[in-house]
Amino acid sequence: MQGNQRSCILMFDGASRGNPGPAGAGAALFSENRTLLYRFRQGLGYQTNNAAEYHALILGLNQAFYKGYRNINIQGDSQLVVKQFLGEYNINNPQLRSLCQEASEIARKFRSVNVQHIPREWNSEADAQANRAINLGDGQVEEERVYY
Repeated sequence: MQGNQRSCILMFDGASRGNPGPAGAGAALFSENRTLLYRFRQGLGYQTNNAAEYHALILGLNQAFYKGYRNINIQGDSQLVVKQFLGEYNINNPQLRSLCQEASEIARKFRSVNVQHIPREWNSEADAQANRAINLGDGQVEEERVYY
């Protein structure tokens, strides 16, 4: 699709060794027919797992927008983050509230946004990127273009 009609699927996941502990964010962008297009990972320093999940969502949203996608189907295995992002759960933690607000601001740039919780076993690509990201420096981002 052209212009503002371009659509993608964003799968995101966060990971930490310990909670809190060294953390990473992972995201994968897929075409509408589920062809893997890009992998992203970001080192987060010392974070909780829930903060890492939000950072992964933010990473994926930013990258999808930057790549020119304007319609996005977001999928993550963190029920907490998905429900908070959708406004179905209250957010008591100030850091998570701030991260959710940041993700919401980015999401508003898109023409359409759908969000759904998926089982963990469906999220293996983003999970792998999050676990690789734990070994990156704080703020370091890596990208792999998979489909040319």
